[in-house]
Parts: sequence; C-alpha cells; structure tokens
Amino acid sequence: MAERTFQIQLEGLIQLLAQNLYADPDVFLREMIQNAHDSIQRRAELAAERGESDLPSPRIQVAVDKSAQTIDIYDNGSGLTEQEIDSYLSTIGRSGTDELRRRIVEADRSRTVELIGQFGIGLLSAFIVAERVTVLTRAAGSGALRWQSQGGGSYTVEPAQRAQVGTTVTLHLRAGHSRYLDPERLRSIIRTYADFIGIPVYVGQDAEPANAITAPWHRTYASPEERDRAYHDFWERKFLTETSLYVFAVDEAVQWDDISRPDGKGRGRVRGVLAITDRHVPDVNARGTVDVYVNRMFIGAANREVLPPWARFLQGVVECNELTPNAARDNVVRNAALAAVQQALGWLIVRELTELSQRQHQRFIEIMRWHSYHVLAMSVQEEHEDFFRAVADLMPLESDQGPITVSEYLRTAPRRTDGSQLVYYITERGSSNQYFLLASARNIRVFSCAEPFAERFLRRYARTWPQRVHLSRLDVASSETIFEPLAGDEHERFAELQAAYALVFPDMRCVARVSRFRPAEVPAVLTETRDSRSRREMENVAGDVALPGFIRDLVKGFLAEEREPLALHLNADNPTIRKLAARGNLRDEISRHALVSLYNNALMLLAPALRVQDVQTMFEQYNQVIERMLSLAEEQATYERLSNARQTELEELRTARSAADDVDPYVSCFVAMPFSDARAREIYEAVRAVLEDKPYFWRVVRADDSVERPGLWANLKTKMLRAHCFMAILTSDINPNVMIEIGRMEAIGRPLLLLRDAAAPPLPADLHGLLYEQLRATGTDLPAEVREVLARQESLRALTGRDRYLSEAVLIRDAGLNEQVSREITRRYPTWQGFLDADPQAVAHAVGLPRRLVDAVKETLASLPAGRS
Repeated sequence: MAERTFQIQLEGLIQLLAQNLYADPDVFLREMIQNAHDSIQRRAELAAERGESDLPSPRIQVAVDKSAQTIDIYDNGSGLTEQEIDSYLSTIGRSGTDELRRRIVEADRSRTVELIGQFGIGLLSAFIVAERVTVLTRAAGSGALRWQSQGGGSYTVEPAQRAQVGTTVTLHLRAGHSRYLDPERLRSIIRTYADFIGIPVYVGQDAEPANAITAPWHRTYASPEERDRAYHDFWERKFLTETSLYVFAVDEAVQWDDISRPDGKGRGRVRGVLAITDRHVPDVNARGTVDVYVNRMFIGAANREVLPPWARFLQGVVECNELTPNAARDNVVRNAALAAVQQALGWLIVRELTELSQRQHQRFIEIMRWHSYHVLAMSVQEEHEDFFRAVADLMPLESDQGPITVSEYLRTAPRRTDGSQLVYYITERGSSNQYFLLASARNIRVFSCAEPFAERFLRRYARTWPQRVHLSRLDVASSETIFEPLAGDEHERFAELQAAYALVFPDMRCVARVSRFRPAEVPAVLTETRDSRSRREMENVAGDVALPGFIRDLVKGFLAEEREPLALHLNADNPTIRKLAARGNLRDEISRHALVSLYNNALMLLAPALRVQDVQTMFEQYNQVIERMLSLAEEQATYERLSNARQTELEELRTARSAADDVDPYVSCFVAMPFSDARAREIYEAVRAVLEDKPYFWRVVRADDSVERPGLWANLKTKMLRAHCFMAILTSDINPNVMIEIGRMEAIGRPLLLLRDAAAPPLPADLHGLLYEQLRATGTDLPAEVREVLARQESLRALTGRDRYLSEAVLIRDAGLNEQVSREITRRYPTWQGFLDADPQAVAHAVGLPRRLVDAVKETLASLPAGRS
C-alpha cells in the first residue's frame, strides 16, 4: 500500500480561515492588538534576559488614512528578525507567543504569563477586511524588514527603513470595509475587546487611550470599602440596563487535575465581579451570564457556561488566564479548568449568600424571596446535591411567622422520641390564613409550601437529614394534629349531624366529619381530601404545556365534570355545632339553612374553593336584603361614574376632532359591533369583503383588531379619530358598548351608517333619526346585499381621492400569498402605491420573501384594474 500526501491549495486555505473562522469582522482589530500586546510583552521578557532596563513605555497606536484606505497598527514591541518572519509570521499554526510562553513557564513555573496568542493564526483575521497586508518591523540588533502578502500562497520580504524597534501592520482595506476608517468605530471596538489589556491603545493622535487599561481587580485599594465601591460602580456602568440587588468581588484560587503538570495539578485564579440582579424570569431553563476575559482580553459576552447552572440570577464579568479560548477566541473551551472555575464560583456565591444572611439578614431574605423560584427549583434537582446542601439552611420559606429557614424553625420545634423534630407544613394555595389561625391556637408554627418546589425542598431536607427533621402535613383531612378525633362515646351524639350533609345535600361533594379543633369560636373549616389533592396535581398537569395536547384535554374534561371533593370539619367544642347535634330533626327548613350556612362560613375561610355557584348560594342564604341594597347603591354609583366618564370622553373626542384632522391616508371605516355575536361577525366579514376590495379599497377597522395606543380608551379614541366614516352593526344582542360607541361616533361628526339585522329588535329610542339599513341575506348572498346597501349611501360615495388600501384579502386572493406574509406586507405597506414604490429588496428583507416573488407580486398588483380610489 503506497503512502500518499495531502495536496493543499494554500491561497484557498488562508481565505477560508480568514473569512469563516471569525463570526464578527470587528475581531480583526482585536487580533492585531493582541499581536501588538504580545510583541510588547515579548520585548520585556527578552530585555529582562539580557539585563536591559531602559525600555520605552509600552504603546499601541491605531491610525487611519482615508485617502489611501488603510489602517496602521503600531507597537513598540520586540519586532521580528527575518528568521522569525519565516518561522512565525508566515507559518500558519505556529505561534511565537505560544513558544515564548512555554519557555517562560519552563524557566519559572510560578510566574504569571500575560500572553494572549496561542494558535499562530491571528494575522489571518486581517484578510477579513484587507486585500493586502504589509508588515514593517525591526528587531533589536537587526535591520528593518518589510513583509507583504495578498493572502495567497506567497509573500515577499525586503529590506526597509524604520528607526525604532517595533512593528507596524498596514491593512489595505477591501471595498466595502471603509466603515473601519471611522475613528469612533475603532475606539468602540477597542473598548469592547481590549479594555483591560494593561497597555494603552491610542487612536490617531488622541491624547488619551481608547481603553481603560485596567479593571477593578487589577488595582489595589486602601480599604475594603473603597474596593467594594469600585466594584459596584464598575458593575453598574457595565450593565446599564440591569439593576443589581447585591454586588460582590470575585478573587478565587482554582485547581484541577492536569497530568501534564509535575504534581498532576493545574492551578490558577479567577477574578472579576458578580451581582445578584432583579431579573425575575420563572423559567427553569434560564442561565446566569458573565462576560469572559482571558489575559485581560475580551473573549465573549453573556457566556452561559462559566457560572454554575443553578446560579440563574447572577450576572457579571470574570477573568481567568487559565481558561483556553477557542480558535476564533470568541468562547472558551470546555475542559477541566472551566469546570474548576465553575465550581469555585459556585462556592463563592454560596459563601457570599451565607455572609449576607449574617450581616444583613433582612436584605438577604428579600433577595431570596425575590429569587425563590430559581433557588428552590435548583435545590430539588438530584444533580445539584452539593448546591442543596449548601443552601438548605439559608433558604427562607413562608411561614406563620414570616419567611424563616428550616434551621430557624427547628430552634423551637417539638422533639420526637427518636430525637428528630417535628416540622409542620401546608400546601394548599390561598388557604394559609386558615391554617395559621388553627395552628396558632395550638402554639404550632407552620411552613406554607404553596410556592412551586417548596414542598419538594422540605421533603428533600427530611430525606437528607432524617435524624434532624420529621415532616407533618397539616392541610389534609386525616391530620390529627389540628383535628382531634372524638372519644368513643361521642360518635353517636354527632352521627346524625355527620350524616345530614350526605342525606340533605347529596351533590355537595363534601364529607362532613366532627372533631375537636381550636379556636372553639370557629364552627367549621374545609380542607383538602386525598382526592382533592390529586385533583390539584391534575390541574397542574392540565396546564403543563410540555405534555401532549390530547392528554391535557382529557384531564381538563375530567376536571370539568368532577367537582372538587372537600372535607368539612365540624367543631365539637363550638356551641352552634352542639345545638345542631341536639336537634331531633335536621331535615326541616331551619336546620337546612343552618347546615348550608356552616358550609358557607367554612367556604369563606377557604378562599380557593369559592365557585360561582357557592357565591350565589351564600348571597341567597345570608344577605338577600343587604346585598340588594348594596347592589342598588353600587349600580347608582357605577351609573354616575360611567356617565361622567362618557361625558368626559365625548368632550375629548370633540376637542381632538376640532384640534386636528389626523386621518389615515387611505379611507378607513371604523365598525362597532358585539364581538361575541355570530350574526354580527357574519355581517362584519361581509362589510370587509366589500369595502377592502374594488371599487372601494378601504380599510375596515374594529376596536380589537390591533393595539395602537396603550390603554383601552386611548386605543379606541385613536382608531375612531383616524377613521373617515363609521358603521355600527345591530343584532339581537343589544350590546351597551356598541350603543356607547355610536354616541362617540356622533360626537366626532363623520358619516355614520347603522346596519341592522332584520331579526334584531326595534332600534332604541335614542337612535331614531340616524341613518340605518336593514340586512336580511345570509351566507354567500350577504356580501351582495351589503354592496347594494353601500352603493345607496351618498355620504360614503363622497369619500374619494385617497390612496387605495392594500388588504390581506387582495394579497391572498390575487397574489397567492399566505395569510402571515400578507398580514406583514399590509402592516408595513398599507397602501397600493406605497407597496409598488417600495424597493423590492427592502420588501423581500422585511417580510422574508425571495426578491423574485416580491417582483411577481408587484407585477400582479400593477396589472389589476384600479377601480375607484
């Protein structure tokens, strides 16, 4: 078998790497600055080896020549000899910086090496924007040389003139990249990628460098307070659109396994700043983000791999020189060093939270309550065992005493014979007040675990430390902690009372149970049964969008048919319950009212169980007269309030109408209608079909089809004022809102037509005198009848001389476009002429269509008869 050699077309390889390795063209400047930085560092190292000390101050300068279309990147670094040009500058994949780094580390492994380059391909980025690259360089003890390449398979090197040691890279820009000749754009790129490289970078003849040179963690401070203030100010300037709840510095040692090291361990340090933000997104897939720097050079923004997965509420900036950038240097490589950094940051965050809980406990509580969803969600996941153990005694849960931690609860919790302590909790949403009342009467403290993941958190705590905690849930019918069972001889006394609910109210779906509970003043309470808890879990399933739709529909159907089962606890120590139990007959009217009243009392205490039927029953049984009086008073107040509001609205409309005449450039017709009425919708669609087509080409608008201004009234007023005419559809549903809108239309004073369905009741008295037409047709005959009705309207025929409205219906029917694309075209180009005059390429980009299809649509529309405009 013969061995063969790969054939490489070098020019194509160089162009491929230059054009496809880097995602953002801006990085060419980053790479040039990184090369200049490493050259300056290299000069310092070589000078130290030779015992030289009179080096010039490090300096990088970027200059543009607009007439020559060039960018110069100057540095006073080490420069290159002819051999180094051939070995490093002109050899793809070989890095002089990387070889210098290895040499320095081999000489002194304890030294920090602040060199950036590593792959030997950075110069290729110049060919992203340049058609030709010239390098003028001079090394100490050597003559100046000029290297030049057009990105092909060859380059030239020739003697040149240069007084100082250093290098100038000149990029001869390609056509289309002249934007990089803008000094302000260059300054922005420098601030993004090279803000902290430790060497000033100047643009042109600027007196001040474009970069900040150092980050807060590169400086020393006179006091911890000064340091904290500097870090806080830096974070606030860096993330202007975010709000921090707590900012802290990062300065942690990291260590990981590395068989290439003599002791098998890699070591480094991660520095930076992190903040707990107020961003509150209940999404278990959210991640915390950091901007990443390596050796002071920016690598990437909003990195989601550096922070631990559970740290979803943090944002910041970190720098770690031991992280490995990828070839494009826009992200870091996932390796053992990254895992060590992630772990170190995780322990730092937990430590900071622990210290915050001790120093500023109330602030810590507020932060944890704000981010409880994410903290609890992470802590209950098996893969985050370490995180759970770290925060288990820090996480506050809601309780009858306010938010407290489990460890705080255990300080006063009763102890069992096995040494563990009882922790009581409830899970029912919205019923915590009821249980707080019942538990408080027995001097019991209670956690409320209605919040997502809270109960799972408590259960995991009990599993992890069973010798410490024993859980007892109070909000179940079988809980004897709150509801004491009756003595044996008492059951017969209350047996008929318990049976009465099942006999008198067989469809009530509650099971009556007599027990003793405190306070005695409470006659009855309702709690979940095991079935009702299962129902609640099924409700969660019905709302889980991750499940298939048919499963959710099945569950919803079951829930709609089955009423929620509850347990009604009757208090044997309550006087009312005792009197009822003593009555000989519990089926008479008085007893029935008393039984229902007890249930309703309990229902009022258990707010989540309230249903429309229950509310109606309570009003009927308790407050028929009072409710009527209050209703009348409320109706009167509502009427006056609405009347005043309508009067104000009408005045606003008259004022706005007289102040301006800001109407649509095409004819638009605002339609008032009862949205839920099927006949009204049929008439509306017929009106649209007629008016949005030839010969009218008008736009038909209704209140709910779009939001042009925030607020219901502001949105409605804007649409009405922009319309040229009005229509109101009247059907058997005499909707009060339609009547109100007709009054508003009259106030504006533009043409108004009432379209009355033949089956509708007679017009209200206050509409007599308004122009109206009656419609009898249905189905496919209705548009023809509407067309005849509109043709008779002199006031509408007068609305001419406007641009034609380009409707979705025309685009779908005549141009063959789908509904989504048609809607987008209409939104962006509402008139025919506006669409026909628009740049086809801009239209294609805006609506996501191929250019040829946009041209075809335009040709189709241009060929259609204009009709009346």
